[in-house]
Amino acid sequence: MEKYDLLLAKLGSDRTAGSELLIASALEIIRSAAGDNNISDDELAKVFQSLIDIIKGKFAELSPMIKLAARIEGLPKANLRESAIEIERNLRMKIARESSSLSRIGANLIGQNYTVATISHSETILNIVYMARGLSKDFHVIAAISDPAKEGKIAAKHIAGRGIPVTLVPDAAIGYAVEKADIALVGADSVSEEFFLNKVGTLPMALAAKHFHVPFYVCARLAKFTPARMLPESRQYIGPGELDPPESDLITASAPLFEKVPNSLVTGIVTESGIITPERGRIDISEVVS
Repeated sequence: MEKYDLLLAKLGSDRTAGSELLIASALEIIRSAAGDNNISDDELAKVFQSLIDIIKGKFAELSPMIKLAARIEGLPKANLRESAIEIERNLRMKIARESSSLSRIGANLIGQNYTVATISHSETILNIVYMARGLSKDFHVIAAISDPAKEGKIAAKHIAGRGIPVTLVPDAAIGYAVEKADIALVGADSVSEEFFLNKVGTLPMALAAKHFHVPFYVCARLAKFTPARMLPESRQYIGPGELDPPESDLITASAPLFEKVPNSLVTGIVTESGIITPERGRIDISEVVS
């Protein structure tokens, strides 16, 4: 059980991975535990309950993770192991198909010699730029560093590793990045009727794109669409000590991780089924959420 305690702790403390990588990690825990004949069914149930608790406590803003938690909760106790293995396998294949389709659609938005602005570490955005590169397109990426966790550095390293030139800029230079760009592409942790949730810093990028008339696209699988009422009202924050504020009774520090971005600022939402254009700043969730 110690192995799974460590895996769960690692998942719960991850602040640099986007929702696609986080759900992949959660699925790996399910696959590994369900296939481990050295743990009993009761121990397996405890692993799954711990996973559910971590998802609800740490990743309430991430719709695919919350939906995964609901599926785990719904597993029959009589054949928990077999059902978990089936769900994990089917969901992994479904995500792969959807991600491939979304990447093709997104890659077609990147023109030859474009400059692409982005923020945070989104596996969806990485797959799009990888596919665009595979189509022999030459382009340049400007990536915001993404404080406070600086996961933009991770994204930049991966992008450069595929032979794509990247300029890393501080979040304060998001306006500069967008002004230089031909298109802005961002991921999303959840998409609702009037807004989407993503890493803090996405709203300034969207506002800059509106100001400079740069197309601004959100890239998200339909699994990330959810009614606003299902999303938490409060946002998660990192510990204020990580900002290293000066010592003073009059100084406090606040570091939110996610923020709402109005769909009215969005040119289109790239999904595996095509591009959805918000009508008067709204999208009809009932059409995409079963």
